[in-house]
Amino acid sequence: MLLVGTHTDSVSSSAGINDNASGVASLLEIATQLSKFKTNSTVKFAFWTASEPCLLGSKHWMYTAHREELQKIRLYLDANMLGSPNGALKVYDGHGSSFGTPGPHGSGEAETTLTQGFEAQGVNFTRTEISNRSDYATFFDAQIPFAGLFSGANGLKTWKEVGMFGGDAGVPYDANYHERDDNIHNINMTTLLQNTKALAHAVGVYGRSLDNFPASAIRHYGTSTEYLYPLLASAWVAYYLLS
Repeated sequence: MLLVGTHTDSVSSSAGINDNASGVASLLEIATQLSKFKTNSTVKFAFWTASEPCLLGSKHWMYTAHREELQKIRLYLDANMLGSPNGALKVYDGHGSSFGTPGPHGSGEAETTLTQGFEAQGVNFTRTEISNRSDYATFFDAQIPFAGLFSGANGLKTWKEVGMFGGDAGVPYDANYHERDDNIHNINMTTLLQNTKALAHAVGVYGRSLDNFPASAIRHYGTSTEYLYPLLASAWVAYYLLS
C-alpha cells in the first residue's frame, strides 16, 4: 500500500494557507485525478490533525493502528508547505547523500522517484535534510520508508538557490510562516503546481506498481509502536504547558 499524507491544522495566529492548505490542495487534486484511473496498488490519502503541536495526529494514528495495517504500508509520501512565496523545490534526502541522515530502507528509492517528477517538468530541484519537522517523522520512527516535498519555511534562501529558483537571497522561504499574512495572496502558485506534479508522478509510479520498490523494506519494519505512547503523552503535556 502507498500512503500519501499532509496535515490540515495551522497555528492560531495564522490563516494557514501555505502551512498547510497548500499540502491539502495538492492531495485533493491528485486524489481527484487519480479517481479517473484504475490502480494496481492500494493508494490511501491521510489528512492529519494536530500536526503543529508535536505531530500528535499522526503519532496517535500510528499508536492506535493495528500492526497488520501498518505492515501493509510499503511507502509514505509527505506533502508540507508546497507554495512558499520565496520557495525552493526541495526533496527530503532519503539517501542521506547530502545531509548524512538517510531515511529507512527504501526512502532513497522514493526520493529518486520524486526527483524524476521534477526532471520530467524540466525544472530545478534540490535536496533538504530530514529534520523531523513534518509528519514523515512518525513513519521514520516506526522504520517505514518515506519521501516528501517541501518548499521551505523560516529558513533563509541561499544565493545558490536564487540561481536555481529565482527569488531573494537572505530572505525566508516563507516570511509569513506562522503569521497572519500566510494567506491566499502570498502563495507561489507556480511552486505549488510544480510540487503537485512531482508528487502526482510518484503516486502514478507507485499506484501502477510497487513491485520495483524494495521488497526488503518490509523486513526492516518491526519497531514496536508501543514506545510512541510515552512520547505522545509527553507531547500533550508539553503542548499544554507552553500554550
